[in-house]
Amino acid sequence: MSLIMLIVMNLAVMVSLYVALFIFGGSFISLFLSKWMAVRGMPEVGIFDALPNAFATGWDKNNSLVEHIKEYSRS
Repeated sequence: MSLIMLIVMNLAVMVSLYVALFIFGGSFISLFLSKWMAVRGMPEVGIFDALPNAFATGWDKNNSLVEHIKEYSRS
């Protein structure tokens, strides 16, 4: 009787380790794939020499990021 219980317990431990390996392996694969896709989809960013600009992203006040945020916060 104790030999059968020992075999069942060993089998349960082995199955648990196998399942944990599958779960962690799948999550790491998903993490690396999502990171690869995010890096691949990122736009290229350039730095240009220009005069200082106080309007965040636009060359005039009406096209700036700050103005767009103010518009959305009003509605």
